[in-house]
Amino acid sequence: YKREGDTKSLKEMEDLEGAFGRYYRDGKQMAGVYLTEGTDAGNKIMETFDRSAEEMTAMTSAFQKQQVDEAMTNAGIVLRSVGAIRTTLLLSCGVMIMLSALIAFSVTRSITRPMREVVAVAERLAQGNTEQMVEVTRRDEAGQLQAAFREVVLSQKERAQVADQIAAGDL
Repeated sequence: YKREGDTKSLKEMEDLEGAFGRYYRDGKQMAGVYLTEGTDAGNKIMETFDRSAEEMTAMTSAFQKQQVDEAMTNAGIVLRSVGAIRTTLLLSCGVMIMLSALIAFSVTRSITRPMREVVAVAERLAQGNTEQMVEVTRRDEAGQLQAAFREVVLSQKERAQVADQIAAGDL
């Protein structure tokens, strides 16, 4: 309470310590009277002891309630903070999953697009269309495939031209 500057609670603690002190003093006095003066004299002192006990019990109960209320308030704050952190983590995970999916889609598309273009050229070449060109757009393995297939198309075009000349009788 000193660290928090809670003077009210400090005063309550001092009062509670005083109540414990009176309870202890009255109990010790009552026990001494019972031992030295007998039961009747001890029973008279017991009324003072009972009042001390009731005062201490009431103060302890109030202190306990205050502590439980404060603990419940703090627990609520912690639970709200944990909930906010959980929500933030879930949202962050969701964003990361979406970004990962977007990156995976982009990478996959960057790999499959050149492959689809080469496949389309191959299908047209298989149908006899030699009037097409494969454009080399990359410098990676997909670009190497595009360049190699470009050579295939050029080679087929030359062979088709030679075949056309032979068919025309121009040897």
